Amino acid sequence: MKKNQKIFRVVIVKGGEIIWASSKFFATEQSAINDIEERVSEWRNTYKVEKYSQHPWDSFQMNEGETPIWLTVHMIANVINEKKYAKSTYGVVEYELM
Repeated sequence: MKKNQKIFRVVIVKGGEIIWASSKFFATEQSAINDIEERVSEWRNTYKVEKYSQHPWDSFQMNEGETPIWLTVHMIANVINEKKYAKSTYGVVEYELM
């Protein structure tokens, strides 16, 4: 394994915290972004989908088992349910393998 190799994971941020993380890991950030684009394209007929246009990186809390950790998320797309006034944001987190 290469030194400081990175892997990427798709997450959903809602209400200031990471509420879901994919069990699938990706070798490149672009592969994870492509996965997000495939996921949100399925919902375009039901929900409003827009590219995330604010500050693209932010840190959010996620529980790994019983341990809360803070991860920096590269925000990619908002999925908005206009009937329920609810919004979730898809993003990518980076893990460094040691």
